[in-house]
Amino acid sequence: MPNLKTARIRGRHLQRIRAEHFRLHPLCVLCQSKVPPRVTVAVELDHIVSLDHGGTNDPANYQGLCTDCHSDKSIKERGYKCKRKVTIGADGWPVAR
Repeated sequence: MPNLKTARIRGRHLQRIRAEHFRLHPLCVLCQSKVPPRVTVAVELDHIVSLDHGGTNDPANYQGLCTDCHSDKSIKERGYKCKRKVTIGADGWPVAR
């Protein structure tokens, strides 16, 4: 049986999908689910279930993520561990991610 993966959407069609998704859902869903919740702008359109793992290009399989959350999720999906990044807040103290 051939391995039939869903093709990635590219070009202007992808740009329209991204613009519509970010218009409706402008914040990173993973940052919002953290305790305490963080307000971070979503800049990456992510497949909840990756295309490599049988996901589809259905809008219900999309989520908006910030760059850090998208990077961490992609690293974990590939089987690697994420290195802890230290962020320094405006007051000069480390901030938990």
